[in-house]
Amino acid sequence: MSNFDEDILKDFFDEAYLQIERVETNLLELEKNKDNREAINWIFTAAHTLKSSSASVEMKEISDFTHLLEDAMDEIRSDRVKVTSEIIDTLLDSLDTIKDMVSAREEEKIIDRDYSNITDSLNKIVKLGSSNKSSKKAPSKKSDTIKSDDKKSNPEPIAAPVNTTGKGTMEVSMSDMIEIKQANVDNLPIYKVVISFNDTNPMRTVSGIQAYTSLREISKILRTYPDFEEIYSDNFYKEITYIIATERDAESIMKFATIPESTEKIDIIKVEDINASAEKSVKEFLDQKREEIGSVEIDDRETVKAVKEKEKKEESVAEDKSIDKINKRVKEIDKGSEPSAKKDGEKQDNLTHQSGSSHSILRVESSKIDHLLNLVSETVITKSTFNQIYTELKERGENYIDLLKKNGDALHITVNNILDELVDVNEILRDELKKELYKIISVNRQQIESDYISYRGVILERYQTTIQNFDKTSNSLQEAVMHVRMVEIRQLFSRFPRLIRDLSRDLKKELTLVIEGEEAELDKGMVDDLIEPLIHLVRNSVDHGIELPEERKTLGKTEPATIKLSAFNEGNSITVIVSDNGRGLNFDRIKEKAIENGLITKDKILDEQEIVSLIFEPGFSTSEKITSISGRGVGLDAVKKNINKLNGTITVNSTLGKGTSFIIRLPLTLAIIQGLVVKVGEEIYIIPISYILESTRIRRDDIYYIDNYEVINLREDVLSIIRLSKIFDIETDEANDSYYVIIINFADRRVGILVDSIVRDEDIVIKPLTNKYSITEGISGATISGDGTIGLILDIGQLVDLGTKQHSDYQNSKIMGKSNGK
Repeated sequence: MSNFDEDILKDFFDEAYLQIERVETNLLELEKNKDNREAINWIFTAAHTLKSSSASVEMKEISDFTHLLEDAMDEIRSDRVKVTSEIIDTLLDSLDTIKDMVSAREEEKIIDRDYSNITDSLNKIVKLGSSNKSSKKAPSKKSDTIKSDDKKSNPEPIAAPVNTTGKGTMEVSMSDMIEIKQANVDNLPIYKVVISFNDTNPMRTVSGIQAYTSLREISKILRTYPDFEEIYSDNFYKEITYIIATERDAESIMKFATIPESTEKIDIIKVEDINASAEKSVKEFLDQKREEIGSVEIDDRETVKAVKEKEKKEESVAEDKSIDKINKRVKEIDKGSEPSAKKDGEKQDNLTHQSGSSHSILRVESSKIDHLLNLVSETVITKSTFNQIYTELKERGENYIDLLKKNGDALHITVNNILDELVDVNEILRDELKKELYKIISVNRQQIESDYISYRGVILERYQTTIQNFDKTSNSLQEAVMHVRMVEIRQLFSRFPRLIRDLSRDLKKELTLVIEGEEAELDKGMVDDLIEPLIHLVRNSVDHGIELPEERKTLGKTEPATIKLSAFNEGNSITVIVSDNGRGLNFDRIKEKAIENGLITKDKILDEQEIVSLIFEPGFSTSEKITSISGRGVGLDAVKKNINKLNGTITVNSTLGKGTSFIIRLPLTLAIIQGLVVKVGEEIYIIPISYILESTRIRRDDIYYIDNYEVINLREDVLSIIRLSKIFDIETDEANDSYYVIIINFADRRVGILVDSIVRDEDIVIKPLTNKYSITEGISGATISGDGTIGLILDIGQLVDLGTKQHSDYQNSKIMGKSNGK
């Protein structure tokens, strides 16, 4: 893998996972309708693409295995093998093996488990097709030309059209053709294959190598235009010409030259037809060139060599690569030798999001990038305006100061000189004159100051307008960047049909999956983080929620049972719901189990929502036995923690005998949030506004205690309060007469957060905490304000848990104190 550029490998892995997802989706469709031709064609095409792309990056175990899968699908596609449940199982097992292979390669390893049984199963499908083929009448042999309309038996949905009548754009010179024929030592039929590639394909920079690798399976490649080294570089070529020698017919060449989603057009022409219109024969051509060179004694090879050198000088092209050198280079690549240095190629229109060591590709529409560039240009203009205002204000201010100083000094000197000359004037007149002169000075100064104040008003108005424009542009830029990272949640939901299918077979339950709102959008990073929580919830619903078929029949419920995944956007948040029409939650059983586990006491009075919250406690499970699916008491507590990390909430609605819904609410992105800046002592904290219901001011004597909880009475509603000063051990003035309370809503619980003061609300850019600070409970990140002040962003879920834990620790200390006689 080290032989290839990192960008090429990232493109390969992105393409591989895309094709794997496509195969899985169509296999599940094929299981529902075993005569679905479109699904069969898509599976075959995806397998072919995987084979070619993995071969192009020298991942032999993947290309060999997918080649076998492609052969098996070819037998199915040709109707020589009928699709059965056993074949679907084999194909799904094969897909799982490919997933493991790609995942291992992504970690720079090679799969080490034995998958020979799956290989044997695929070979059985191929052999079954071959035996059926031999019993049928062999088709008549076709000619060496083929038209697109003849491809009835190969209806790939995205195959490129084949044109065998044109010559293509790359003409082969007579000297090249002579050299090509000399290299064709086996005297095989020679074809010129001109392939046009799709310039919007993410794998476009390796498309030429993919086609090269595929054609090499059935032919000897004698020459390419451009040269092989150029194709092997990281450059993209819209059109590449391959000169090949093969016994295969045009139909076979077309099949191997077609790279799904990469090739747009293919021309296949027999080499005899390339220069059929030439007036001179090869011998006449060589004789003429010898005369031009001035040496009639040299042989054919020397003549061709001389002609090539002349053409190279005339066309000013790169040094020619001989056929022998190309074949040597191909052998080096086959052995895995280090390739030549890659050239700077055309960049992909993709954004990458790095998470750990893995990379995921985010495809972005060019219109979104154009919009971003336009907003950036507006920002640059605004920046220039700010610089201009600053420079102008500075220079004008300095000029006014100098003017005041010079005028003041000059007038003072003038006054003193006049007064000195009026020695004969009496003292009273002298003082009157002095007052008048200083009045003139004052008026002059006032005029200068008035001019400056007037100018300052103009400049401040201009500054305010610029600020407003900048605010509008920055908001638009923020929104545009967020939309760039937004992807449809269908990327997440598409994983679950296979999971439901496997769970249905493992648990012997009839299930159907309903998906709604696939077009709802969410931040790409959050989609990745939602995978595990949703898998836990779906498995939990299937195992705990859905009854066995006999039980559902007794209860008069319809079969199959339904698992529903739905999503919809609400303002700056998204709601994801996992629901089932199973047995629902048994609140009495949950409470009994919680008492058995010591989570609550027998006399504890709980409402339904408080009972539901018990299922998210670590180690809690109502399952009577441990299975491969559940029963160990892990899962829902991890789900809650993961949702909390995403600044989201999870609630449960359930009706006994009818079903359960898990409702997840999340912000659209974790990069920028709206927050309320508060102060506790000298520390700054930010509370996400999405959790805030209201804020109010209370007096110290408004706080009282219930069961050692600090509470307040807000409009006849008793609310617990959390003191940030106690949670984070901050020194504050305990003698404060009043406080601010921020009322938050978390998991349908209202809690008050006690702070010293409210500073402001603003858009917060979240900076993640690193190293030892990343494990600080109650804190999800940090931000830097415009004045350079660092503020910590509160993790509301953890904060509520900390408040509860602090109370529990206090209660336990009281119990221990009593038992020790204290």
